[in-house]
Amino acid sequence: MRRRKPITILHLAGSGGWAGGETYLMMLAQGLDRSRFKLVVIVPERGALADNLQAEGIETLIMDMDRLGSVAPIFRLRSLLHARRPAILQTHGARANFYGRVAGRLAGTPVIISTIHNSLYDYPVGPLRRWIYLALDRLSARLAHCILCVAESHRRELITRYRLPPEQVVTIPNGVDIKRYCPAASVRTARQGLGICHESIVIGIIGRLTPQKGHCFLLHALCDLSRDCPGLRCLVVGDGELHKDLTDLAVRLGIRDRCLFLGARDDVPTILAALDILVVPSLSEGMPYVVLEGMAMARPVVATAVNGIPEVIQDHLTGRLVPRKDPKALADAIRALLADPPAAAAMGRAARRRVEESFSAEQWIKRMETFYFDQLDDASRRASEMALRPCPCGAENVGVHVLRNRGEILECRRCGLLTRAKTPSDEDLSAFYKDSYWDLYRDEQLTPGRDNVYHHVWSWVRRCRSETGVLVDVGCGSGALLALCRAQNWKGIGFDPSVQAVQHARSRGLDANAQGWPPCPLQDESADVVTCINVLDHLRDPFGALQEAWRILRPGGLLYIRVPNGPVHARIKSAQKALGLTGFAVFHLYGFGQRALLHHLPRVGFAVLDIRTALPSLQNVYHSPGRWASPLRRALKRIGVLLYQSLDRIGLNRMPWGMSLEVMARKDFPEAR
Repeated sequence: MRRRKPITILHLAGSGGWAGGETYLMMLAQGLDRSRFKLVVIVPERGALADNLQAEGIETLIMDMDRLGSVAPIFRLRSLLHARRPAILQTHGARANFYGRVAGRLAGTPVIISTIHNSLYDYPVGPLRRWIYLALDRLSARLAHCILCVAESHRRELITRYRLPPEQVVTIPNGVDIKRYCPAASVRTARQGLGICHESIVIGIIGRLTPQKGHCFLLHALCDLSRDCPGLRCLVVGDGELHKDLTDLAVRLGIRDRCLFLGARDDVPTILAALDILVVPSLSEGMPYVVLEGMAMARPVVATAVNGIPEVIQDHLTGRLVPRKDPKALADAIRALLADPPAAAAMGRAARRRVEESFSAEQWIKRMETFYFDQLDDASRRASEMALRPCPCGAENVGVHVLRNRGEILECRRCGLLTRAKTPSDEDLSAFYKDSYWDLYRDEQLTPGRDNVYHHVWSWVRRCRSETGVLVDVGCGSGALLALCRAQNWKGIGFDPSVQAVQHARSRGLDANAQGWPPCPLQDESADVVTCINVLDHLRDPFGALQEAWRILRPGGLLYIRVPNGPVHARIKSAQKALGLTGFAVFHLYGFGQRALLHHLPRVGFAVLDIRTALPSLQNVYHSPGRWASPLRRALKRIGVLLYQSLDRIGLNRMPWGMSLEVMARKDFPEAR
């Protein structure tokens, strides 16, 4: 039997140093079943992470990621993804998440997972830099197929603040290798190795010496505690930018002799064995490994109630929770535990049980493996849905692929036609246009906001045909174009599914029919011009509508089409959805661009005479007035009209750059398909 190849998972690390995110990667490297998963890790620079991963036999690549916002790393990563073709790309940290989402989409990676180890709102950077991080993260968040959080607090934040769909955000809490942490380890031996008297009372903090970790608050609490506990010692384990500042602070507080600054250590179980209490006074955390490690060692933990820590520590049961930036509360909690050793020991034992029950490395690895397989199943389902669904144009065996917005809009590879992945039923669609459309857009139909468009269409028709004739307006609404026909001694016939709109048109003496399109009741070759103004993208069968137009037109008859520019609106829709905005993009059932129109019109039997950016209307038809964005929309509409008129003078309106396209075509003979 042929052996199945392991699934390649490519991880993009945010740094090459050593912290929680790097511990996460090492645990994956050590715990995942290598017969089923192959890990490849990209790090931005050589350091402890790369060395440790290579020692575990994990392929490690170095790729400079520059500062967040640079374009070069996106293309470097895209090239690497093209070469490696991983099944899953998982990223860690703000830079890596942004670059991975964009490059992964460009490379067509089946599964893109962004991992959130800590809240961006708490990143220890300046306000401007944090705003840039948040803006880029929010803009790109929907490009990820899944966002994996280590704490439920992060998941809630992404859903509420980023407005991400709940199904896109998953929480898998961190786990710890319980076998490494033996509560029965000798306290005497551990303290002797550190040069500490066995009878001393020892508290400690383990973590990078950065502002986020809150060391200064522990030192102030230690100053308070030292008055009551002469034998109290504090181990400060870790290295970082604040080393000198913290040693100077200890000197000023008169507690330098009580503090042991041990630097970075890799013997965390030994350090924990020497402690009576582990203190975690952080200002912000995800789900810190040091808390899980202290609990696994059956040590009582005093920690700040931030982010994911309350999801692990049950106050007064498995540890103590205090407010952040509160040295007095920190000192009081430590003092209470020191005053009652039996209760502190019981709390440590309860903490160990909690980790064994809910946060063991074995449980975490099983959850991660199941999560990876679930994501691959989702990717397979997306791929099969895209591959099996025929193009709406009717082309055989032409798949459609996800354009953006997690599969909301699909694009035909052959013709470029865009379509919604999920569309309403025929009954719902018919009921909406028949019964509800007029109620929603009556004011827009009756005000002169679109008269400039109708006059523009009429002038173009008259330039192409000087004689009077019969014009058929598909989707005639209240009959504005039919009224122009009557004024110019043309016969105008309109069709619209809205009964109320047709009744209004008939009240003006216009020939309007309450009927959808297709089919059309008119005889063959009975019309000289057919117009479809902002209609084709609404129709369930736009190609059947074009064939009906061809049938009723006389030889040489004219077809005028105006549609929203599908590719432009799809991209605007994607951007505004990422920003949590609405109201600037229009996308109904289909999105026609220049490529789709030039592909299909000749096949139906029309020779395209001209295709260009359409003149903007003076009014936004698809959104009700009175919302906060209405003044902005009106201003943009007027600017758009002025821009169109300026570009029209130099011929640049013939380029398909605008929000709408217009086409003039003449009836010809259908091309061979």
